[in-house]
Amino acid sequence: MPAMTQPSPLVALYDKGALVAMKAMIDQTAPRDSVSEELSVFEVHCELEARDGLEAATRFLFAYLLTPGVSEAVLIPLISMLFANGRLFAAANLAMARIQHGGIEPVIYEACLAYLLQENLAPQIRELYLKMQGRVDIGAIRRDLVFNMASQLVHLGMDDDAAGLCLLLLAKDPTFQEAHSNLRFLGQVKNAPKAVAYFVAQAQAVARRFPRFEPSAQATPAVIVYRGQSADQIVEAVNHNGFCLIKGGADPEVAALALEQARIFEAYGTVFPTNLNDYLISLIPVLYRFDPAPIFRALLGAEAQFDPETSVLRRVERTKGMSFLPFHQDSTAFNRLIANIWTPLTPAGGAYPSLELVRKRIDFAEQFKVDSLHKLLEIPAEHVERAYAGLLYEVEAAAPGDCVVFLGTTIHRSSNIEKATEARLSVEARWS
Repeated sequence: MPAMTQPSPLVALYDKGALVAMKAMIDQTAPRDSVSEELSVFEVHCELEARDGLEAATRFLFAYLLTPGVSEAVLIPLISMLFANGRLFAAANLAMARIQHGGIEPVIYEACLAYLLQENLAPQIRELYLKMQGRVDIGAIRRDLVFNMASQLVHLGMDDDAAGLCLLLLAKDPTFQEAHSNLRFLGQVKNAPKAVAYFVAQAQAVARRFPRFEPSAQATPAVIVYRGQSADQIVEAVNHNGFCLIKGGADPEVAALALEQARIFEAYGTVFPTNLNDYLISLIPVLYRFDPAPIFRALLGAEAQFDPETSVLRRVERTKGMSFLPFHQDSTAFNRLIANIWTPLTPAGGAYPSLELVRKRIDFAEQFKVDSLHKLLEIPAEHVERAYAGLLYEVEAAAPGDCVVFLGTTIHRSSNIEKATEARLSVEARWS
């Protein structure tokens, strides 16, 4: 029969109910070994948890904290240590007791929230959220916990509260894409007032940056321009039509090199590995036979620059699967002032999927009138065909070396899917 493991001296005192003596031993040991009181208590908790179970070990914590001579100052560091070391049950129980006595320290709410999220206790998360209102700086709580709390509030029907949490997260970190996506869902699908107000305000702010365009008395320029035409001619065509097709605007040899690399990874389907996408983006400075910078700065404003985060390699299959994109606007998808150079690496049209666009410049503010008619990003085809009758333009024959420059507000979609027998590969180089 194996020998029983002897308890540590501190646990032996606890077993005898000698909590005052335990406190005295901790006080004597801590200064000599430079060990804090909370660490000693934490170690006893772990030993008891291994021997007697979680609940018994947690009862010890409450008993110790109520022992004469134990300072209240040890509670918050102890909760922090339990929380940091994954003892969420014990940390949450101490934290809940602290909250009942008016605690406002962010770490106690973090500990409670982490445990409730782990256990998926939605009603208790709602109760905790309501207790936090006006008592604690939610912005000081760990970002992932606040975001997960917002997601739980959506499930509970508290859409405007969830939107408020996402707004708070974006105020601290505007690049937090998950919070932005959640906010867009709350605005467009759930119609949460805070989310709607946020996007209206953003639209107004961005619209003020969108350069005003006054059409000249001259005839509307053609949608097709050719290599060698000036930047001013390209800008004029895009400003009038929302886009222009530049024949020979890209270097076919560079396009062929990009296609060769992309073919190696076609087994990945429509989503390509990040390193390939980064490689193709690195080719963009030598892909075009014109300088995009003055064009996009004339279209978007002087601050516009190449945006690698939204630039991608795309594959469109010959069927209406996940790769098919219905009518939409890039400015809605990315929620920013943006423009694109769409560059096919394979032919477009004929045996390949192509691109269909609305031949009309749409101001940034106008997109939200359209956006309110549909969920998420899709604009119903029947709405586009009715509202823009006679203005649809399909790129019927584009070769590698051609490209289309279009504004983010220009409505467009994948096309020629029914006739296509081959998949199409293209690069989308965006500026914002």
